[in-house]
Amino acid sequence: DADALKAAERAKRNATRYIHPHSLFIQGWFGVILGVTLYSMIVLPFRVAFLENYEISPAWVFFDYFGDCIFLVDFLFRANFEAFFDENNNLVVDHKAIWQHFVKSGKVKWHILSIMPLEVLTLAFP
Repeated sequence: DADALKAAERAKRNATRYIHPHSLFIQGWFGVILGVTLYSMIVLPFRVAFLENYEISPAWVFFDYFGDCIFLVDFLFRANFEAFFDENNNLVVDHKAIWQHFVKSGKVKWHILSIMPLEVLTLAFP
């Protein structure tokens, strides 16, 4: 019974450090991620295709790296704090279980790829 009490105390401590998958915060955050993703999908290819002979302004560089930072924060949020529902519809808030679920989902490679600056990818694949 002492183990159950310790588990309950640990769950209570962890309960303050997670993001509920249906919260307004996560819905707003997905909107931010959508905006950064659309920027990456539309503006970056346009700039590479049509503005390759022009000097890149500092504003473009700022937005590029700002987007990379947003993707990094997204990776950290999802890997450490985004709770999920297990197969029995129980909310899982344990950080180790969240990380394991994130890794098993196969999304880690895509998140790491999204964090890399475009310059790294263009150097790797000329």
